[in-house]
Parts: sequence; structure tokens; C-alpha cells
Amino acid sequence: MLEKNKSLTNNIDNYKTTLSPIVEIVKFDSNDKEKSKERHPLSYFLDSECHKLKILNSVLN
Repeated sequence: MLEKNKSLTNNIDNYKTTLSPIVEIVKFDSNDKEKSKERHPLSYFLDSECHKLKILNSVLN
């Protein structure tokens, strides 16, 4: 039984490390009804901002 619990704990720990934060953007129409949803990993926004900073850095230096 101990081995079973240990393997379960290991699986849960492995699962947690693969999760990434997600940003959900919800768009509404003029009647405040949900129009659409977009889901992106947080890295989607961070990567684009890092790219902009690298370009800015190369221009400044």
C-alpha cells in the first residue's frame, strides 16, 4: 500500500510540473453576452514581449 501511495504521489508531482499558466481572454458583445474566448499559454505573451525587448536593446546598443 505504501508503494502504491508513493507512486501516486510521484505521478501527481510529475503532472504539476507540466502545467503552465493559461491566460483566458473573454470578449463580450454590446449586450454583455459572451461572444468568444481565447486561451493562450502565458509564454505566448512573454515570448512576444521578450522579442520586443531584444529588438529595442539591439537598436539602443
